[in-house]
Amino acid sequence: MIAVAALMAGAAPAFPQGASIDALERVARQREGQIAALETRLRTYSAQQDSLVRAKSRARGSARYEEFSNRIRENSERIVPVQRDLTNHYEQLRRLKNELLQRYNVEIGLATTRYDVLKAEGRTTRNSVEMRALSGRIQTMIERRLALSTELEQIQEDLYLPELVYLPDDSPRALVRKEALALDAVAEIRTRLASIENLIENENRQRRMEQEVARLQRDLELWGDDQGQGDEFEQMLEQQPGRASGGQDNPFGESPQQRMRRLQQRRLELRDRLAEYQQKADLFAQAQREFYP
Repeated sequence: MIAVAALMAGAAPAFPQGASIDALERVARQREGQIAALETRLRTYSAQQDSLVRAKSRARGSARYEEFSNRIRENSERIVPVQRDLTNHYEQLRRLKNELLQRYNVEIGLATTRYDVLKAEGRTTRNSVEMRALSGRIQTMIERRLALSTELEQIQEDLYLPELVYLPDDSPRALVRKEALALDAVAEIRTRLASIENLIENENRQRRMEQEVARLQRDLELWGDDQGQGDEFEQMLEQQPGRASGGQDNPFGESPQQRMRRLQQRRLELRDRLAEYQQKADLFAQAQREFYP
């Protein structure tokens, strides 16, 4: 509990064995809430800053030029502490989620080993309460592990954002650096988008297989504990191979429909993020031309 309290207070996380997965998940949710609030503030200030920079550019040579410069400085005083807090929270959340990913790998490995032991003893999900419980638990943990992998990707993208706001003391070198950061992010996101597009294309080519797996899952739900559940369940396991930590076979995973929805959602998110970073790069390039001709 002391370690969790330290995390809540913003101290560097040590992740002792005593901090359970549930405790770390609670801290991560709290951090996410704090980040969401800070992101809203930063986006508001950043939009104001972008607008002021454009207005200052249009006012060059007029009496209002200095007025816009002053307003940019005032807005910057609100931006800087939010940038600092947001960067710290992102770093803490990244460490938390990395630790959670490792914890889930260990737990999935242990649960899968136990499942295999029961199976070797002749147990099935039809005649073993423990096996049924393990199957649900493993599925839930794998889904969470998959979500964590995507969340870590998103955090890596977000880590650039706090820095990419124009400040009045930005030198030509600082503007070049910020533009380069934004363009690096654009290139990285384009690479991820291309990979997502390839995965979606592969999924579409395997639609017939997806439909068969979906049928098996629906049949499993329909039979419940009735005769035939074990056979249908084992068939589904055969068609849903995977890997757990330690190289063990992991018979559980997301369904093709879940995978397609996740990929499509991720594609939309990446397209939005790509546009955001491209806009940032354009702004810094414009600032270089306007303020340091």
